[in-house]
Amino acid sequence: MVIEPNYFDRDYLSEFEAFYATSSAGYPNICKRAHYFGARVTRAIFAKAAGGDAGARTLVEGSYLGHVIVRPIPGAPIGRTVLKVYPDAVGLADGTPRIMQPAREYEAHVAGMTLNVSGLAWQQQDSAVGSCATVALWSMLHSSAFDDHHAIPTTATITSMAHWSAPTGNRIFPDSGLHLAQILEVIKGHGLAPVMIAGEEEADEFSRQRFCTLIASFVRSGYPVLVNGWLEEEENKREAHTVCIVGFRSSKVPAVKAGEYALADETIDFVYVHDDNLGPNTRFRVKVTGGAVSLVPESPKPLNGNWPTENPTTTYHEIIPTEIVVAVHQELRTDPLELQRAAVKYAAWLPNALDHEIKQQKLKFATGMVVGSRFIRLRHYVEEELASALRDRDRSVLANARLALWEDVAPMSLHIGLVRVSLGLEPMMDILFDTSDSDRHLRPTAYVAFQPQVPWLLRRWAKASGEEIDLGKLVRAW
Repeated sequence: MVIEPNYFDRDYLSEFEAFYATSSAGYPNICKRAHYFGARVTRAIFAKAAGGDAGARTLVEGSYLGHVIVRPIPGAPIGRTVLKVYPDAVGLADGTPRIMQPAREYEAHVAGMTLNVSGLAWQQQDSAVGSCATVALWSMLHSSAFDDHHAIPTTATITSMAHWSAPTGNRIFPDSGLHLAQILEVIKGHGLAPVMIAGEEEADEFSRQRFCTLIASFVRSGYPVLVNGWLEEEENKREAHTVCIVGFRSSKVPAVKAGEYALADETIDFVYVHDDNLGPNTRFRVKVTGGAVSLVPESPKPLNGNWPTENPTTTYHEIIPTEIVVAVHQELRTDPLELQRAAVKYAAWLPNALDHEIKQQKLKFATGMVVGSRFIRLRHYVEEELASALRDRDRSVLANARLALWEDVAPMSLHIGLVRVSLGLEPMMDILFDTSDSDRHLRPTAYVAFQPQVPWLLRRWAKASGEEIDLGKLVRAW
């Protein structure tokens, strides 16, 4: 660990100006910043690295685990914290990788060195200037999705904006907590569009399918998800609480019956949560009781030895989600539930059609498919997603598909709705939707077929069933 004894933190300076500067307690305005490393970094090694020694610099920069800002306030000393997550070798080998798309790169400049870490910022709740909802919003607005055009506010700015845009009559500082309407107004105040989805079960609680598919869809799209709900402290005693989901553990590809489909990610078991009471990237299990979802903290076993301190998750209460809130780009106007419905509408024919042909030929073949939906920037789809799906094909296939999307398909929106239909791990087709129009007009712009059988099956199914399905312009990717 390396400690900077004097560090001016933008967030704390904003809090200091809003509240602490006028307190007679005499709080200082200088923080400390602690840097952590995965290798043994002595002062001598650090000095060599600062002097430009290549070997020492490689060791210091390559083993960097992140930083924690220590504020000079006794009640909530832990400020902006960005820490690298633990290795995911087991999940990758098991086919259930951790999905952390909202994470972004942070730089720390120390003694002439630039130290990089990937994550999403977290901080402890300071009730003088913010509530749990304030801290969750602050983390949300750090997302990688907003790097290009949106400045990251401080917690004091968020609290002030909430009271300007949706006044409650309460004093601003010390903060007394944010209402749901204030959360939505703060998102709009930062040039973003709020998406609020409530549960559908009794008492506005979520079913597993609704909760998991929506969480996964947003996180895969790069958007963190605020979960508003209740801390179930004991029977008939609840406390309002808001946390920010920043990732999840993907589930194994489900076994789907012939001719049927399953929604991708509807059975995920774990989500990773920024909880101001516990810390960053805290693992919660998705628990289902009586059809309704709750989140139960369940930390993984230590990779090395035993717990060095008492594990706080063992005594923490479960969270009952009642609403999820997401900040998305203004240009993205499609409701995620509508995209999910469109996914089923325009994808369900494929397993039916394939099963019909298999039965006609009296063959035995798996025909059940997995359907997933999410949002993605058009350029990220063309540059990264398409390249990943076609990584085992000849480069000319990727080139032709990319050129067809640019030359033959009608102009598409900055953010597109992506529906992927897969047979096991094998992608069959991607259906692309314009997200800049109203939900009433939601229809496919194009479909990328990864197998030559897909357009053939579409024609055959239309003839056999009498069902006309317009998937837009065909883009060949085989």
